[in-house]
Amino acid sequence: MSARGEDARRVALRVLDRIDDQGAYANLVLGGELERSGLDERDRAFATDLVYGVTRLRRRLDHLVDRFLLRPVDPPVRAALRRMVESALPHVAVLSYNEIVSEVSVEAVAMVGLNG
Repeated sequence: MSARGEDARRVALRVLDRIDDQGAYANLVLGGELERSGLDERDRAFATDLVYGVTRLRRRLDHLVDRFLLRPVDPPVRAALRRMVESALPHVAVLSYNEIVSEVSVEAVAMVGLNG
């Protein structure tokens, strides 16, 4: 994980905070934040993917996050938790398919490299 990746995550969290706090629209705030960030093209794409991924799945992510919270959290914490859960979803999907395929054939799991 590069320092630039860290920067892309921080830019994404700033945008998500503005969406939560100010009711901003992702498509209107993201461009300005990316311009000010100085991120290269690859990191801009990464930050964009983070923002739109969380925004698109916001209600589903809130449902998942809320299942594990013991008390209300501040909006920046919720935004970080949404991002964390959103980033884990593809890995959960792979693990689920791994389990399904392994029920059919352990050999198939090894062939496609899903065994870890």
